[in-house]
Amino acid sequence: MGCYPTGSFANPPAVPGFQRRRARSCPAAVALQRTQERHEVRLLRRCQFCFENEVKELHRVLQRQQSAIVAQCQEMFCFQNGFLNGG
Repeated sequence: MGCYPTGSFANPPAVPGFQRRRARSCPAAVALQRTQERHEVRLLRRCQFCFENEVKELHRVLQRQQSAIVAQCQEMFCFQNGFLNGG
């Protein structure tokens, strides 16, 4: 059961008037519960993959911005110190 969610996802807080039904010995209920758990795990993995891609894209954007800022600072330094074109 290593890939199944744990913590707050596995044990949501109790909601007044709502009781979680447990699958007893009915094989169909157990199969449905396992199917639902597999779908939840797949959904979580897809979401995680999407978020990882967004983080990578943001990192690339920040790197480009940082490069532009460094280039502007170098130009300002060269201008203030009387250098032309960095040399």
